[in-house]
Amino acid sequence: MSLTVLAQLPLAKSPLMRFPQPVSLPHDYRPVPAARGYVPALDFTAVTTLRTRASVLVQRVRSRETQASEALVQWRAAARERDLAEARRIAPGYLDSTQRLLTPSRSN
Repeated sequence: MSLTVLAQLPLAKSPLMRFPQPVSLPHDYRPVPAARGYVPALDFTAVTTLRTRASVLVQRVRSRETQASEALVQWRAAARERDLAEARRIAPGYLDSTQRLLTPSRSN
């Protein structure tokens, strides 16, 4: 098989295939200087704004964390009270005394 056979085959381009377009640079494009000491002038007012927003966010998260921990403590205490109330309902007097061995009493 030679290359002349390949030259006779027609090439078809798929309509789904797109070639990338070249990037056009803006008119005010300037290359970055190669000097190592180049530092652009920066505006640091955004830094203070970000710090204040971050501190407010941290305070909000901490307050929600304390509220959630207090709610968890209250929920656990309520669950413990529910369990004790259920145990007292099933075996009254068992949890209120130091005697842990229940003995039946005779009724006359």
